[in-house]
Amino acid sequence: MRTAIKKFEAALVAQDQESAQSALDLSLKLIDSTASKGIIHHNTANRKKSRLQLKYNAFASSNTAQA
Repeated sequence: MRTAIKKFEAALVAQDQESAQSALDLSLKLIDSTASKGIIHHNTANRKKSRLQLKYNAFASSNTAQA
């Protein structure tokens, strides 16, 4: 889970929207999986997913504005 999140953040830094989108999808899936197994609390999972989605939305809107 943490590795997927790091790959997502690296894609944001590299300004690569396609790999950021795929890394976000994988991260959200892994966070849900981890929460369903009881490794992290479901509220923690929702908070992490929300923060990642906010980062992606800000990135996507900044790329759209530049284009």
